[in-house]
Amino acid sequence: MHKVVLEVTDELSLTTLAETLKQANIDHKLWMEQPENIAKRGLRRTLRRTSHKYLKKFKLLK
Repeated sequence: MHKVVLEVTDELSLTTLAETLKQANIDHKLWMEQPENIAKRGLRRTLRRTSHKYLKKFKLLK
């Protein structure tokens, strides 16, 4: 299994993504990383063809 980390420009983009994934019935989880108070998102393992259209606008984190 591979882990891929994508960069999101702001928290609004992350919450918008959460709503879009929820409407598409893609299993995901949003949590706050402590003590930095940074929002993070995780997706369950899915087929690329299922989730790619929602994630293709985000770039790999460098």
